[in-house]
Amino acid sequence: MSHRELSHLWKEAVVSRRSPRDVAKTMHLSIFSQGMLSNPAEGIHLIQSRMDDIVILEVKGQSAGLHAVDLPSVGNEVLWLSIQLQGKTVFPNGANNYADCLMSFTAQSERYTLTLAAERQWALFLGLTGNSRLQLLAELPALRQAYDEQQHNTLRSISISYLERQIIEGLCKKALGPFNALYQTGVAIGRLFSNYTIQLTQPRILSKEETLIQIYHRALAYVQEHYLIYDLTSEKIADVLGCSVRNLTRAFEGRSLGVKATIITVRLYKARELLKSQSDLSIADIAAKLHFPDAKHFAVQYKKCFCRTPREERKTGTVLIKDRLRKER
Repeated sequence: MSHRELSHLWKEAVVSRRSPRDVAKTMHLSIFSQGMLSNPAEGIHLIQSRMDDIVILEVKGQSAGLHAVDLPSVGNEVLWLSIQLQGKTVFPNGANNYADCLMSFTAQSERYTLTLAAERQWALFLGLTGNSRLQLLAELPALRQAYDEQQHNTLRSISISYLERQIIEGLCKKALGPFNALYQTGVAIGRLFSNYTIQLTQPRILSKEETLIQIYHRALAYVQEHYLIYDLTSEKIADVLGCSVRNLTRAFEGRSLGVKATIITVRLYKARELLKSQSDLSIADIAAKLHFPDAKHFAVQYKKCFCRTPREERKTGTVLIKDRLRKER
């Protein structure tokens, strides 16, 4: 069975656990009796817990816009492992972690804010601090060296293997009481960091499926950054990424959007921001700025995406601003 098929089966198994209407109950950390579940803010649920030198945080849900999440502050430096199951997380230094990827980063004692993209999100953040952090770095000299050679506080993102999924599933299937939760969680985090370090220092030859996954995420990042390019086509993206148009198209197969639809959708979300924030721009101006053929075509695509016209969107935004100003008075 291929890596892609295993990944698909794992996601299906996770989603089918409980009714998706109760998001909190489908979260991995819901088994932790000492976990603190916060009230959902803008559609995002958070569970966090701390056990001695271990800090864990889980984020799941969907927000209509960008959503900021502050990592738990513990008073000293934390060595984190970010496991992105769905969506995308943007770090303060501009680094990104995409779906089906994990990466390591460090955060100091001060506030460290992550930004979640406006899409379905599911991520785990596992942190070690104090003696546990020092011990792990001592036992994994390659990881310590990677940080010594890195100017920023984030290492590169790596695809999640089936082995990492097994570790996460194994931990979250255990009945974790107050006495064994610390031990079991510590062992799981140690194994995950060890596997990550092996992949970081000894990159394996990617399978065809994994290569396509990387092409997909690189293409998505390029579109999100260069959506204002007029001739942003599959040929242009493939040329920049150094792959064939066929492989680029195949990388988007099975996804909710193809290459062309992804470009349009990214531009529509930017249009939504402009409609709400720049009232001096007319709808026609926004359509032209984002390279839609004309205002009518833009309106049709906008309504198809957001179930309302640009004019209705702008009217709603104006009402919200007036209400906010009225309350401030």
